[in-house]
Amino acid sequence: RDLAEDRFVAKPTHLAATSFVYAMRDGVNLVNGRSTTLEEVAAGLEASWLDRHLDDWATESTPPGVIIEELVEPSTPDRGYLSTPDELKCHTFFGEVFFCEWVFVRNMTTGQDGADHFFDAHLYGDRAQPSLGHKACGIPNFQAKGFVFRDGSCWDCELPLPRIEGGWPRLIEVVERAAKGTDHIRIDVFIK
Repeated sequence: RDLAEDRFVAKPTHLAATSFVYAMRDGVNLVNGRSTTLEEVAAGLEASWLDRHLDDWATESTPPGVIIEELVEPSTPDRGYLSTPDELKCHTFFGEVFFCEWVFVRNMTTGQDGADHFFDAHLYGDRAQPSLGHKACGIPNFQAKGFVFRDGSCWDCELPLPRIEGGWPRLIEVVERAAKGTDHIRIDVFIK
């Protein structure tokens, strides 16, 4: 189906750290709060093809691509109109969910801060290196809203977990199907 020009998400499939992600609502990129034209979105996505994150097998091995999808609205209206969607970052071990971190992107650092963050990470055992996306977009400042465990219990949650279409057991089923056959993978799911 056709997506509205004013509410969509466009992002590269081969990058991480919210590099070149455009969560667009009415001409504003919700990731950084800036007015952004469709031409700027297209230019950013084009630039993303020249970028690689050298920090893990998944981002190093994924061929470049772009996803354009419907914008998921935040599940909690208390953050206002210009907020990114709530997200569950589900950590799985040997195909089974251990916990999901409930977050949203509060804002992005500056590009210089993003590059500086990774500049000497290798000295501390991290393979990550500054990339074009870190320099152009910064890195996300995630706001944690709590940790939800496989059984649905929630630790340090600010609010009750939003109603999830199909229920919590369905979300666990979908995440574990995607994680089948892996030792550890994080599956990110937007919730509304």
